[in-house]
Amino acid sequence: MPRSWVTYASSPQILKARVNVEASLFRPSEPSAFSWEARVIAFMLVAHARRCDGCFGASRGHLNKLGLDEPELDGFCANPSVLPLPEGERLFVQY
Repeated sequence: MPRSWVTYASSPQILKARVNVEASLFRPSEPSAFSWEARVIAFMLVAHARRCDGCFGASRGHLNKLGLDEPELDGFCANPSVLPLPEGERLFVQY
């Protein structure tokens, strides 16, 4: 279990919010205004900024399965403006 989840468990409100976010973000089968790739890239960048190693690794694993390689993912973290997404999705991720 990632260290962050143990920390979340100390506060039921944070744990509930975290579970709601993950449940909302990781629903690839439901229609969304944004593509699965855009949602996972956004999740990866937020995890990177928050220094959540478990979340960061999981999102990179999803993106690797979608065909993105490690150097490409490193580039996204360094410069999100080069994301290979349509303009609307790129703005969603940058927001």
